[in-house]
Amino acid sequence: MSGLKALRNLFVLALVSSLGVVLVFACLQVILTGFMISQLPFGHEQAYTWYLQEWQVTSQTDAGFPLHGYVGPTGAIEGLPVPYPVTSHFGFSMDYFAGTKYHTGVDMACPVGTPVTNVMNGQVAFAGYDGSGYGRLVVVENDGVQSFYAHLSRIDVQVGQTVEAGTVVGATGSTGWSTGPHLHWEVRVNGTPVDPMQVTLPGE
Repeated sequence: MSGLKALRNLFVLALVSSLGVVLVFACLQVILTGFMISQLPFGHEQAYTWYLQEWQVTSQTDAGFPLHGYVGPTGAIEGLPVPYPVTSHFGFSMDYFAGTKYHTGVDMACPVGTPVTNVMNGQVAFAGYDGSGYGRLVVVENDGVQSFYAHLSRIDVQVGQTVEAGTVVGATGSTGWSTGPHLHWEVRVNGTPVDPMQVTLPGE
């Protein structure tokens, strides 16, 4: 049995057991966090992207319980640059290239070409290719706060441009050090990475 088929069968089993999608998502979380990426038939981000496309995931189950970190295709998660779930959180995590490392942002797996929405008012400090691993990168800055949007397939802004929260700055991709299509979103305050989910940004 192929790895893809085995994963699919586990998801179906969880779906039948739960009569909804919450346990399916929980099953996926356990599978992807319980294995090294080299043990998966495809990359961590690719697995999430496949899952989201395979099932019509919505913000709620039939029972009315919220599916954490995701809303339906008609809206975006409040405060997040793309309407997809966080697949890798801030802090220590497994990294394909470096093993265990301190993850300086959050990752959201999503299809290539998904519009990336800027989350704070500011000015574009960087827009181009970064050779240290970020790939195509946009950095928006405001009074010591920087918001990084990395691994982009396309950049829609220029250095020096003033942007507001809600401006599309590019599209998601898999450039730089990346195992599959996703957005790496990072926030730095006075040069120090902080958890993007726990900080109030200018213009929010």
